[in-house]
Amino acid sequence: MLAGDQPEKVHCPAPSRAGANAAAGDTVSLVRLLCFHRDFHAAEALVHETHDPGAAFHLARQLEAEHNAVGAIRYFEMAGRFNHAVRVARGAGMVQEVVTLALRATPDVMLDAARFLESAGETERAVQLYHRGRDLPKALQLCFEGRFFDQL
Repeated sequence: MLAGDQPEKVHCPAPSRAGANAAAGDTVSLVRLLCFHRDFHAAEALVHETHDPGAAFHLARQLEAEHNAVGAIRYFEMAGRFNHAVRVARGAGMVQEVVTLALRATPDVMLDAARFLESAGETERAVQLYHRGRDLPKALQLCFEGRFFDQL
């Protein structure tokens, strides 16, 4: 190269942000970007493809904000965040889902769900959760009060 010569410019297109995140294995950032652009279908497809719990959790939070309880529950469950899934199911009045999800959660979540079910008049289901949540005295009390002798 002679003095005063300009170096030859080579045009290399910069990778898209989404492509760079995917190449780096940063699924959570890519799901965040897709959700920001309100492309929830693409975000769901990516979460199903990668099974990334962090990405599933972020998508669930976004779907909850969009008032999509069924979708939010699905992705909270995929993320292993059963306490959040139970909370959303309770808010949506989805009693069967509350029971199903609470049975997969910690004893504290089971007991909280049992109190919710008891106050909603779902005493038999509450007994099951009190029992599994290790509050046997409360489970027995409800069994005798409601005459649920089969559950004893």
